[in-house]
Amino acid sequence: TYRLAPKHRYPAAVDDAEAAYRSLLARGIDPSTIVLAGDSAGGGLAIALLLRIRGQDLPMPAGAVVFSPYLDLLHRSYTIQANADTDYLPLTEMTGPNLRYADEDELTLPEVSPVEADLDGLPPLLVFAGGAEMILGDSMTIAEHAERDGVTCELVVEREMMHVWPALAPWEDATERTLDAAAAWVASRVAATAD
Repeated sequence: TYRLAPKHRYPAAVDDAEAAYRSLLARGIDPSTIVLAGDSAGGGLAIALLLRIRGQDLPMPAGAVVFSPYLDLLHRSYTIQANADTDYLPLTEMTGPNLRYADEDELTLPEVSPVEADLDGLPPLLVFAGGAEMILGDSMTIAEHAERDGVTCELVVEREMMHVWPALAPWEDATERTLDAAAAWVASRVAATAD
Protein backbone atom coordinates (compact mmCIF):
# COMPACT_ATOMS: atom_id res chain seq x y z
CA THR A 1 0.00 0.00 0.00
CA TYR A 2 1.00 3.61 -0.40
CA ARG A 3 -0.18 6.87 1.08
CA LEU A 4 -3.09 8.41 -0.78
CA ALA A 5 -3.98 11.94 -1.78
CA PRO A 6 -5.45 14.32 -0.87
CA LYS A 7 -4.32 13.59 2.70
CA HIS A 8 -0.85 12.67 1.47
CA ARG A 9 0.15 14.63 -1.60
CA TYR A 10 3.08 14.28 -3.99
CA PRO A 11 5.73 12.96 -3.48
CA ALA A 12 4.33 10.64 -0.78
CA ALA A 13 3.08 7.91 -3.14
CA VAL A 14 6.27 7.83 -5.20
CA ASP A 15 8.38 7.85 -2.03
CA ASP A 16 6.41 4.86 -0.72
CA ALA A 17 6.74 3.00 -4.01
CA GLU A 18 10.49 3.64 -4.03
CA ALA A 19 10.77 2.39 -0.44
CA ALA A 20 8.92 -0.81 -1.37
CA TYR A 21 11.20 -1.38 -4.36
CA ARG A 22 14.31 -0.76 -2.29
CA SER A 23 12.99 -3.23 0.27
CA LEU A 24 12.74 -5.93 -2.41
CA LEU A 25 16.29 -5.24 -3.53
CA ALA A 26 17.53 -5.28 0.07
CA ARG A 27 15.98 -8.72 0.51
CA GLY A 28 18.06 -9.97 -2.38
CA ILE A 29 15.25 -10.11 -4.94
CA ASP A 30 16.76 -10.06 -8.41
CA PRO A 31 15.36 -6.99 -10.20
CA SER A 32 15.26 -9.00 -13.43
CA THR A 33 12.43 -11.02 -11.83
CA ILE A 34 10.38 -7.93 -10.94
CA VAL A 35 7.69 -6.51 -13.20
CA LEU A 36 5.82 -3.44 -12.01
CA ALA A 37 2.07 -3.27 -12.57
CA GLY A 38 -0.77 -0.93 -11.82
CA ASP A 39 -4.06 0.41 -13.08
CA SER A 40 -5.38 3.96 -13.34
CA ALA A 41 -3.49 6.09 -10.79
CA GLY A 42 -1.50 2.96 -9.90
CA GLY A 43 -0.44 2.73 -13.53
CA GLY A 44 0.79 6.28 -13.39
CA LEU A 45 2.60 5.46 -10.16
CA ALA A 46 4.30 2.48 -11.82
CA ILE A 47 5.71 4.73 -14.54
CA ALA A 48 6.65 7.38 -11.97
CA LEU A 49 8.49 4.72 -10.00
CA LEU A 50 10.47 3.73 -13.08
CA LEU A 51 11.50 7.37 -13.45
CA ARG A 52 12.50 7.50 -9.77
CA ILE A 53 14.46 4.23 -10.10
CA ARG A 54 16.34 5.68 -13.07
CA GLY A 55 17.00 8.92 -11.23
CA GLN A 56 18.35 7.06 -8.20
CA ASP A 57 20.57 4.80 -10.36
CA LEU A 58 18.89 1.70 -8.98
CA PRO A 59 18.78 -1.48 -11.07
CA MET A 60 15.76 -1.51 -13.34
CA PRO A 61 13.01 -4.13 -13.12
CA ALA A 62 12.24 -6.33 -16.12
CA GLY A 63 9.41 -4.08 -17.23
CA ALA A 64 6.02 -2.65 -16.36
CA VAL A 65 2.44 -3.53 -17.26
CA VAL A 66 -0.10 -0.75 -16.87
CA PHE A 67 -3.85 -0.79 -17.37
CA SER A 68 -5.60 2.48 -18.23
CA PRO A 69 -2.73 4.49 -16.75
CA TYR A 70 -3.46 7.98 -15.46
CA LEU A 71 -0.48 9.94 -16.73
CA ASP A 72 -1.51 13.56 -17.29
CA LEU A 73 -2.84 15.37 -14.24
CA LEU A 74 -3.45 18.48 -16.34
CA HIS A 75 -6.13 16.51 -18.24
CA ARG A 76 -5.15 17.73 -21.71
CA SER A 77 -6.25 14.79 -23.84
CA TYR A 78 -9.03 15.28 -26.37
CA THR A 79 -10.35 11.83 -25.42
CA ILE A 80 -11.62 13.17 -22.09
CA GLN A 81 -14.41 15.00 -23.87
CA ALA A 82 -14.68 12.64 -26.84
CA ASN A 83 -15.26 9.58 -24.63
CA ALA A 84 -17.19 11.23 -21.82
CA ASP A 85 -20.38 9.44 -22.86
CA THR A 86 -18.78 5.98 -22.96
CA ASP A 87 -16.89 6.03 -19.66
CA TYR A 88 -17.79 6.45 -16.01
CA LEU A 89 -15.08 8.85 -14.84
CA PRO A 90 -16.58 12.11 -13.50
CA LEU A 91 -16.27 14.70 -16.24
CA THR A 92 -16.47 17.53 -13.72
CA GLU A 93 -13.21 16.34 -12.15
CA MET A 94 -11.50 15.90 -15.51
CA THR A 95 -12.04 19.37 -16.96
CA GLY A 96 -9.41 21.08 -14.79
CA PRO A 97 -6.04 20.17 -13.30
CA ASN A 98 -5.83 17.66 -10.46
CA LEU A 99 -4.85 19.85 -7.54
CA ARG A 100 -5.72 17.19 -4.98
CA TYR A 101 -2.55 15.23 -5.77
CA ALA A 102 -0.02 17.99 -6.33
CA ASP A 103 0.39 21.75 -6.34
CA GLU A 104 -0.20 23.55 -9.62
CA ASP A 105 3.50 24.21 -10.18
CA GLU A 106 4.22 20.48 -9.74
CA LEU A 107 1.72 19.15 -12.26
CA THR A 108 4.22 19.11 -15.13
CA LEU A 109 6.89 17.27 -13.15
CA PRO A 110 7.56 13.91 -14.82
CA GLU A 111 6.88 11.99 -11.60
CA VAL A 112 3.48 13.68 -11.36
CA SER A 113 2.50 13.64 -15.04
CA PRO A 114 4.67 11.02 -16.75
CA VAL A 115 3.55 12.22 -20.20
CA GLU A 116 6.08 15.00 -19.53
CA ALA A 117 8.97 12.58 -19.05
CA ASP A 118 11.93 11.65 -21.17
CA LEU A 119 11.56 7.86 -21.04
CA ASP A 120 15.08 7.03 -22.19
CA GLY A 121 16.54 4.11 -20.25
CA LEU A 122 13.25 2.68 -19.05
CA PRO A 123 12.56 -1.04 -19.46
CA PRO A 124 9.89 -2.38 -21.84
CA LEU A 125 6.30 -1.34 -21.23
CA LEU A 126 2.99 -3.04 -21.92
CA VAL A 127 0.12 -0.56 -21.93
CA PHE A 128 -3.54 -1.59 -22.03
CA ALA A 129 -6.20 1.02 -22.70
CA GLY A 130 -9.93 1.03 -23.33
CA GLY A 131 -10.97 2.52 -26.63
CA ALA A 132 -14.01 4.04 -24.93
CA GLU A 133 -12.24 5.46 -21.90
CA MET A 134 -11.76 9.13 -21.21
CA ILE A 135 -8.01 8.97 -20.57
CA LEU A 136 -7.24 6.86 -23.63
CA GLY A 137 -5.09 9.77 -24.78
CA ASP A 138 -2.71 9.26 -21.84
CA SER A 139 -1.91 5.73 -23.04
CA MET A 140 -1.53 6.86 -26.63
CA THR A 141 0.83 9.64 -25.60
CA ILE A 142 3.07 7.46 -23.43
CA ALA A 143 3.34 4.93 -26.27
CA GLU A 144 4.31 7.70 -28.70
CA HIS A 145 6.89 9.06 -26.27
CA ALA A 146 8.32 5.61 -25.65
CA GLU A 147 8.88 5.20 -29.39
CA ARG A 148 10.41 8.69 -29.53
CA ASP A 149 12.80 7.85 -26.69
CA GLY A 150 13.80 4.37 -27.87
CA VAL A 151 11.82 2.43 -25.25
CA THR A 152 10.06 -0.78 -26.26
CA CYS A 153 6.35 -0.28 -25.69
CA GLU A 154 3.36 -2.30 -26.78
CA LEU A 155 0.02 -0.48 -26.71
CA VAL A 156 -3.10 -2.64 -26.73
CA VAL A 157 -6.42 -0.81 -27.14
CA GLU A 158 -9.60 -2.77 -26.47
CA ARG A 159 -11.98 -0.88 -28.71
CA GLU A 160 -15.22 -0.79 -26.70
CA MET A 161 -13.85 -0.98 -23.17
CA MET A 162 -14.06 1.68 -20.48
CA HIS A 163 -11.54 2.68 -17.82
CA VAL A 164 -9.89 -0.30 -16.05
CA TRP A 165 -12.33 -2.79 -17.56
CA PRO A 166 -10.43 -5.91 -16.36
CA ALA A 167 -11.35 -5.05 -12.77
CA LEU A 168 -14.92 -4.03 -13.54
CA ALA A 169 -16.06 -6.37 -16.29
CA PRO A 170 -14.80 -9.89 -15.54
CA TRP A 171 -17.45 -11.37 -17.82
CA GLU A 172 -16.05 -9.61 -20.90
CA ASP A 173 -13.97 -11.57 -23.41
CA ALA A 174 -11.69 -8.54 -23.46
CA THR A 175 -10.87 -9.07 -19.79
CA GLU A 176 -9.72 -12.65 -20.26
CA ARG A 177 -7.80 -11.66 -23.38
CA THR A 178 -6.09 -8.80 -21.55
CA LEU A 179 -5.12 -10.76 -18.46
CA ASP A 180 -3.84 -13.69 -20.53
CA ALA A 181 -1.76 -11.31 -22.63
CA ALA A 182 -0.39 -9.57 -19.54
CA ALA A 183 0.57 -12.88 -17.91
CA ALA A 184 2.32 -14.09 -21.06
CA TRP A 185 4.18 -10.80 -21.43
CA VAL A 186 5.36 -10.85 -17.82
CA ALA A 187 6.60 -14.43 -18.20
CA SER A 188 8.42 -13.53 -21.40
CA ARG A 189 10.07 -10.47 -19.85
CA VAL A 190 11.31 -12.39 -16.81
CA ALA A 191 12.59 -15.19 -19.04
CA ALA A 192 14.33 -12.72 -21.35
CA THR A 193 16.12 -10.90 -18.55
CA ALA A 194 17.14 -14.18 -16.89
CA ASP A 195 19.10 -15.26 -20.02
